[in-house]
Amino acid sequence: IDTARLGNPKWLGERMRDFFDILHDTPAADPAAPVLVPGEIELDKHRRALVEGIEVESSAVQHLRSRLAR
Repeated sequence: IDTARLGNPKWLGERMRDFFDILHDTPAADPAAPVLVPGEIELDKHRRALVEGIEVESSAVQHLRSRLAR
């Protein structure tokens, strides 16, 4: 999608923020599962990984180290 055709970036950003707020203000069908915006879970995981790092199995680390040692 060419977002430039939808409007200028500032205006589009404001509309997307409005849409985000509308979705989050919508009562969830299941109170234990809040309404989320597409990509929200992934973005949260990405932010957490930047701060905390990611878990890698020791066998994968050993494999990578053996490849680098060659």
